[in-house]
Amino acid sequence: MIVVGLKWVSGGRARWSRRPVIAGCLPLLATCVAIGANSNVAVARLSEGRAYEQVSPEFKAGYPVVTGIGIAGLSLNGEAAAFSSVGAFSGSGEDFALNPYVARRTVTGWETTALFPSPSGGHCWRGLEEMSSDLSKFELQQTPGGSSILCESSPSEAVWTEGLDGAMVPASPTMTTEGGVESATVVQAASANLNRFVLLRRGDGPPSHFEPGDETITGDQLFETEGPSVVRRVAVDNAGVQLTRYCSVLLGGNRGAFDALSQPDGSEVLFTVNVGTRTSVSGTCEEGPEHPVQLFARLGGSKTVEVSRSPSEGSCTEVPCPGAAARAPAFFQGASEDGSKVFFSTTAKLLLEDEDSGSDLYMATIGCPGGPSESCASSSREVTSLTLVSHDPNPGQAAEVESEVLSVSPDGSHVYFVARGALTQGPNQESKSPVPGAENLYVYENDGAASGLSFVADLCSGPGLSGSVVDQGCPDSLDEASGGSNDRKLWSGEEGHEAQTTPDGRFLVFSTYARLIADGPEGDTDSAKDVYLYDTESGRLRRLSIAESGFAGNDDGPFEATIARVNFRGALQEQDRLGNRAITDDGKEVLFASAEPLSAGAVNAQKNIYIWADGAVHMVSSGTATEADLEPVISPTGRDALFLSSAGLVPGDTDGLRDVYDARVGGGFPPASAPRSPCSGDACQGPLSAPAAMLNSAGTAGQAPGENAAVSPPAKKAKAIVRKTKKKKKKRKAKKSARKRARERARSASRIWEGRR
Repeated sequence: MIVVGLKWVSGGRARWSRRPVIAGCLPLLATCVAIGANSNVAVARLSEGRAYEQVSPEFKAGYPVVTGIGIAGLSLNGEAAAFSSVGAFSGSGEDFALNPYVARRTVTGWETTALFPSPSGGHCWRGLEEMSSDLSKFELQQTPGGSSILCESSPSEAVWTEGLDGAMVPASPTMTTEGGVESATVVQAASANLNRFVLLRRGDGPPSHFEPGDETITGDQLFETEGPSVVRRVAVDNAGVQLTRYCSVLLGGNRGAFDALSQPDGSEVLFTVNVGTRTSVSGTCEEGPEHPVQLFARLGGSKTVEVSRSPSEGSCTEVPCPGAAARAPAFFQGASEDGSKVFFSTTAKLLLEDEDSGSDLYMATIGCPGGPSESCASSSREVTSLTLVSHDPNPGQAAEVESEVLSVSPDGSHVYFVARGALTQGPNQESKSPVPGAENLYVYENDGAASGLSFVADLCSGPGLSGSVVDQGCPDSLDEASGGSNDRKLWSGEEGHEAQTTPDGRFLVFSTYARLIADGPEGDTDSAKDVYLYDTESGRLRRLSIAESGFAGNDDGPFEATIARVNFRGALQEQDRLGNRAITDDGKEVLFASAEPLSAGAVNAQKNIYIWADGAVHMVSSGTATEADLEPVISPTGRDALFLSSAGLVPGDTDGLRDVYDARVGGGFPPASAPRSPCSGDACQGPLSAPAAMLNSAGTAGQAPGENAAVSPPAKKAKAIVRKTKKKKKKRKAKKSARKRARERARSASRIWEGRR
């Protein structure tokens, strides 16, 4: 039996109960409340058999877990989590930096390990841009210097990896920088096994050199490394000559680098660069129509192919192809994890079916020359086909694809994008059809027989507008499209993308201001942002940010519901959604945040964390924190739901600082054994019984009761024992009186002090 304090609601009044809880269920609540062995806290409205576990340690050197990058990663199995704090604890060697940590779950609790090694040889550590999906391996950067000032002006830098055993292994050559500026070389991406890295050498500062005699250039350049001795330029032709010395080379493109380092071993690097600027009279990058950016793939460190070219140009062996400078620019939009599907947008007419000059979305397939069934080396792969994703069936109309796609599924089978053209016919499940000029959300499936386009919904880009079309589903309260809150930020990349898919792309979860469902229990009638789920198999849209059953309605107020944002960068934790996964792999659970009180337990008027599971909403955070609970991330199976909170959800968390918590199904730990307190007063006297030496020591375990009775001492000794016992009692009485008088004096002094105040 476990006794716990719970806040519950009856008749609209909040009451407190300390009723005994058997098997984790409170009889007074309609929902079963999961109680872990460590969940003896004031509020515990957890569902699905979840219990709170404190992931970050109680002692954090007086600093909280930082927000923004607080939860850097949750391992795919949910057994490890990475986070950061300004505090230096758990053996961290840096007291002037943002310190990264990893916590691992054990049978008795979460144990935290610092990732920055203890100071040795006057080195500083920084980084933690990359980590493996199981959080067993991390990337760090080492800089010579014994203080923050020396490290920031260090002339050299090297990439290292750290394993579970704490061993540090060099992962790149040492990069020296002329003039000593901070981070002239930056880690851009890494392979899944952290054996290969892509590094950006900045061109706006003093040049950095991997080896003596390295050519000085002015544009940002990419390098790929394999271990501490192998380094290669990325943007080179098949003869090894630089594609440009003066223009910047971008991993992916200026709109993101998500999955731009593909293949598990990182052997496919996707990059964009201005073409036709190998030389320059002025020594600077020449821009203009003659120098558009095009998309390339570097394969196996030995071969470069141009991705964004037309098949009609034939089997071009040159890089770039002769017609590259005459084509409109191409912009990288995403790729599958294995690099076989690459998406980009362009106004160039690369296929005959593209009959307009509007922006279109294309998919290039990269594989072996013999087809998907053939296996070949990375350096033998090539672009085998090109597909116009955003085909407009209406002659004379353009697709007008927006600047960035919403989401690409990890397997590349589904891509969700926004276009102002009407690319499909017929209504969706909500009886709405795409309208020319509207912000129409589509999904393209390239999964065998299911290939084709489907209309999902129309989104909002201004007060009452979807694109240039008046839409009753768009709130009039939205700011103008040029700024403020609107759905354009879903795909503009200004604040990250609030859209994610399951690995197979079947489900899309996204946030939108558009009121996509008009009626029923999931009807959307407010002006706030809500969380929706789309199922490609059924075509059904569902609004997830609804209240718990039987509580509250859909309030019209500034209560935005949001999921974790995905930044389209190349880092592994972002590609694997280690720190921002919002949906489980099966699409049955979604974790989101909202300041609207969607639960009776949300009494703090702050942002709280909720989970939608198979049609029902439950609160995951306590609902009592005095500041917003942030950064929700769910594990692929849904067992673990992590977030940041300062509420102190377990008895041991008493510092009031923000910590990482896990609301874990079947979680909770046995209470820690309390340390034995030193004796005081009566507790130090021992039992008032005859000494053991006066007892008969000849008894055995087989004796009958009473056979091992004490032997009566002689009369003289007995009188001495009585006198000694009386003296002890008298001394104890005097001590009690003294303690009582001391307590009275303390209370009196306290009353006098309170009166003076």
